[in-house]
Amino acid sequence: MLNLPLVEDTLFGRFNLAYQARRGFAYNELLDRYYDDLDSYTGFGTLRWQALENLVFDASGLYSRMHDHGLIGECVEIQASQFEQVIGWTDPLAPPPIPNPNA
Repeated sequence: MLNLPLVEDTLFGRFNLAYQARRGFAYNELLDRYYDDLDSYTGFGTLRWQALENLVFDASGLYSRMHDHGLIGECVEIQASQFEQVIGWTDPLAPPPIPNPNA
């Protein structure tokens, strides 16, 4: 936060800036992409003009920009030829194979 007089005893300013970034918490190997990433910029400013001893004007503004790829869950369409590679079994209508604990 930055507070400063712009014109002595008459015009004052206060400014805040924030930046937040993260790569993401989950990685989708099929799509080669991270999810729940974030890139955010925010700025807030206030001006105060003390025109007279009992007359004050305040003005404020906010700027925010955010880019993200949402949460982890996402539906992805795959071709039948990719089904075994992605899911691990060949028939999408059959229940998944039960692992053999002795194998």
